[in-house]
Amino acid sequence: MCVAGLTKRPKTAYEHARELRDGYEYGEYSDMVFGLFKILS
Repeated sequence: MCVAGLTKRPKTAYEHARELRDGYEYGEYSDMVFGLFKILS
């Protein structure tokens, strides 16, 4: 039995979303909403 294989796990949805945001240079939704409120007020 290979012990190294037991430590690997699939990515969580949060990790995958973070990779997409970083790769496409998107921001967090909450940061965008805060910025919009800041502009409008």
